[in-house]
Amino acid sequence: MSTSSQTDAPTIEALRSLAESCKYNAQAYFEAAKSAELWGKTIVFIPAILSAAAGTLVALGWDKSWGVASAMAGLMAATGSFLGAERKAPSYKESARKYTALKHEVQLAITLAGEAESPEAVRQSLRSLTDQYQAIASRDEPVPNRHFGKASKRIKAGSV
Repeated sequence: MSTSSQTDAPTIEALRSLAESCKYNAQAYFEAAKSAELWGKTIVFIPAILSAAAGTLVALGWDKSWGVASAMAGLMAATGSFLGAERKAPSYKESARKYTALKHEVQLAITLAGEAESPEAVRQSLRSLTDQYQAIASRDEPVPNRHFGKASKRIKAGSV
């Protein structure tokens, strides 16, 4: 069977579309992971530094109102840590890795489609890969749309 034959052209096109979706999703989730890591560090680290500095000023005899600043900054750092400011990053990375692995499987299916026993075998492969895609998507933590925009720009610029 040839990948250019009439009977399987729509199936091959659907596989290519699936590979493209995997590529964009993987990049969006990698972008989201980077952003979540930065945000997680910022929301915990900066208030912790402010708390330590304000506490030091009070200890050195400065105005005691710095104690309030220390307490508030400490509260912000503790809240960020408790809420898991960095918890989304590993989840996003895991989704990105799954989409990347699936993209490679789809690309392999496209490559091997010419050697398939029948058009039905290629369609079955498409169904199986689509099921895997839907399983990943159903468990994903949604990412903000801005990450898809950033991913799209990177892919179109060829930097991915």
